[in-house]
Amino acid sequence: LGGGALLDITVYPLNLAVMAFGQEITKVNSSAQLTEAGVDAQESITLHFADGKMALIAGSMYGEGDTSAMFCGEKGRIHLENIFNPKSLTVYNSQGEMVDKIFCPEQITGYEYEVESCIRAIGSGYLECPEMPHDDTIFMMDLMDELRRQWGMKFPCEF
Repeated sequence: LGGGALLDITVYPLNLAVMAFGQEITKVNSSAQLTEAGVDAQESITLHFADGKMALIAGSMYGEGDTSAMFCGEKGRIHLENIFNPKSLTVYNSQGEMVDKIFCPEQITGYEYEVESCIRAIGSGYLECPEMPHDDTIFMMDLMDELRRQWGMKFPCEF
């Protein structure tokens, strides 16, 4: 009962938003639907960043959702196909016309980059991977703790 959509699925788009926009989050609005056992089944999250950007994130364990991401701005938008194992990145201008499409290198699952990073870090004698330092992991855990606090959700081991 210590899991749910947040720790299984929603952590990935949360992390993508923070990688894209940074850690200067000024406000977090969220709501979640909890199961009878108190596990988060689905959630909706809005992150407000200091520079005015916003990230809208949703996750659910009730069904297969859209795994893409969309970055929208005044000059157009960027569509990332499958954040879990990216296939392509498509750029559209402000008129909605495709101006570029970049295909990502073929991957097995996407996790191979984590394994390769770990191998490099161990081989270099590092205690953490430069691509995801411990401070970034702790930041994400603190953010997810804040979300759970907003939902009134506690893990069975918490007091």
